[in-house]
Amino acid sequence: MLLALTSTILSFVEAEDTLKFSIVFIRHGARSSRNPKLKIKDVEWTEGKDALTASGTRQLYLLGRMMHDYYITQRKLLPPIYNGTFIHARASDSARTLMSCQSFLLGLYPNNAISLSETQVKNEKYWKPPNTLELDDEYIKGLGKDSILHGIPIVPIISYNKNFERTLSFGFCDKFYKFRMDYYDTERFEKVYEKYKKSFQEACKRLGLDCVNLKGRVVWEYVDAMVTAEFDGQLQEIHDLSEDLDKFYTEAEEGELSHNKEFQTSIAMNQFSEIIPEYLFNATNGSTPLKMLVLSAHESTLLSYLIAMNISLETYQTVPYASSFIIELLKNESGHFVNVTLNSKILFIRSLTNFTTWLKELGQLNDTWENLCKLPNSSLLQSQTSSMLVPVIIAVFGVIIILEILLCARKKRRELNENSLVATV
Repeated sequence: MLLALTSTILSFVEAEDTLKFSIVFIRHGARSSRNPKLKIKDVEWTEGKDALTASGTRQLYLLGRMMHDYYITQRKLLPPIYNGTFIHARASDSARTLMSCQSFLLGLYPNNAISLSETQVKNEKYWKPPNTLELDDEYIKGLGKDSILHGIPIVPIISYNKNFERTLSFGFCDKFYKFRMDYYDTERFEKVYEKYKKSFQEACKRLGLDCVNLKGRVVWEYVDAMVTAEFDGQLQEIHDLSEDLDKFYTEAEEGELSHNKEFQTSIAMNQFSEIIPEYLFNATNGSTPLKMLVLSAHESTLLSYLIAMNISLETYQTVPYASSFIIELLKNESGHFVNVTLNSKILFIRSLTNFTTWLKELGQLNDTWENLCKLPNSSLLQSQTSSMLVPVIIAVFGVIIILEILLCARKKRRELNENSLVATV
């Protein structure tokens, strides 16, 4: 399978085209259910909620090996030994995307870490644990030339950066998330549901679930749980329905992201159009030795860019786990051009100038990112704020009344004491 995929990628470009730079977006691998409280047969998620599974780790490792064959062995874009000068990797602020990115990098650079020389091994002063801890010397010596067990290279994943985080995930934009959830109360979702309702209800029936009266977002959560468990080998009873459930899952999420399209896709594309072109132009003028940027994100991230770029849902139908959305910069006699692919399928080829100008147009905002994302602009939050003010006002008045009562009581006691003193005199 890997050879077939590699040959497909190789068909993207002609032999005389020089590969200058590559931006590799990867979707994380197979994960556990978003809602583990949904009890579906004997399905268990030992990894916890929404976490990368062993199958997901394997997926990204194999994808990395495929990219090793293509970018290192075949195209020689990257050196065979890891060198941080030529590759940067980032992931969204999520455990599953970080673990997926690490798995991918292990496949991209397997067992070829920089080793110690014979002289270094012979004369090295082995590290000894401090205090009272102990470690068997034979274990240390057993490493041989490897810096760590199995010679695994440590490829760093660059930590959180606000601008890049916007390129990798949009969850912190409150209004963006609200609009996504609103979608499940629309007729559009009902139409998607009707399209796949037969397969969904059949899956529920086989699994002993009563899904007849389920509506909206809950339906999607059940589909999510079924898709993830079936992929993980836990629900073979619905194997023949998995293709329809996969399409239902993606089409529903595509609907989330294209709901209020003018707002959402421009939000998604804004940071993308500011950051990505800079890397491409730097690669053309030789101002950086960087050759590859690896970005580990979510299906919603990839879908947002596909929607923003007006790529039809019929073109891809699903965006499975470990998908790769790749932007390659190439050069030939005519100049620099960009080749954009999704899972080894060409989406389009454009000149570099045309591509970056187009991105800027797609990413234009009618206000700043911060202002667009603020929920105070929405009637929902205004109504929530108003409703929150009522108990606050009542509480304030209550405190004032209590203080008035206490002051009156204090005044009354003082008067009584004064009268008592006069009577005594």
